[in-house]
Amino acid sequence: MRQSRFLHSLAACIAYLLTTSAGNLAAVAGSTPLNVVVSILPQAFFVERIGGSQVKVEVLVGPGKSHHTYEPTPQQMVLISKSDICFLIGVPFEKGLATRLAFTLPNLTLIQTQKGVPLKWIPESGGQGEADPHIWLDPHLVQIQAENIYAGLVQKDPEHRDYFETNLKSFKADLEQVDSEIKKLLAPFSGSEIYVFHPAFGYFLERYGLKQCSIEVEGKEPGPRHLAEIISRMKEHQVKVLFVQPQFSSKTAESIAAEVGAQVITIDPLAPDYLANLREMTHQIAEALSLRDPD
Repeated sequence: MRQSRFLHSLAACIAYLLTTSAGNLAAVAGSTPLNVVVSILPQAFFVERIGGSQVKVEVLVGPGKSHHTYEPTPQQMVLISKSDICFLIGVPFEKGLATRLAFTLPNLTLIQTQKGVPLKWIPESGGQGEADPHIWLDPHLVQIQAENIYAGLVQKDPEHRDYFETNLKSFKADLEQVDSEIKKLLAPFSGSEIYVFHPAFGYFLERYGLKQCSIEVEGKEPGPRHLAEIISRMKEHQVKVLFVQPQFSSKTAESIAAEVGAQVITIDPLAPDYLANLREMTHQIAEALSLRDPD
């Protein structure tokens, strides 16, 4: 009799534990994900790392496209209208879009993930006071953006706060790890200049003690006089690599590189796998700098 009671109690206890565990899993697995819109591919990586199974993310500026020339399509405006959250990051096209969305979709939650990020000014903007929007290329600054994403998700879905927080901590740990790796790899080249066609890498390079030298000025290709100055400087500093982006034509860059005897190498600031891309960029930059003759 006692054994029968014990087995009955044990079975009831196990059933309770299984039911409770299943209920907790179902709270995440069975709930409807938030429909999220982001501007660029790296943001999708951030939101998916923090939101996990509780988000369904759509990206406005797709692969191979540039946020500098992007205009939302009518289909994308419909997509945004059906979304729960739109995460912004400060790229130029968002200014007009955010104003339009605030007026036409007052119930849509707009989150400025660049809030609290110390912005830098683009030296090549010709004194126009243009802020550099490429804040996602510094993993230290991405931690601030990640906190803003977390806050936005919790605001919209407070039931999954603990789930989002766990994911946030994991993501921030990965950001710290990649930051440490990059510092170690680029430390021997501190103070070096990196030549790029489009000035997208200022935050990244400054974070690790390097200087960005851009071919473009005010978003335009250089004129003859400026081009001659660039070529002279690149020869003087024995520049072996000129970096370009897949979103822009490399024709002018290839002409400059041929003149100075440099390679043209593509690095992508908008690649979807954020952490892997930072590591790849770092290795390419370190390799480029190691090609220069010692002073």
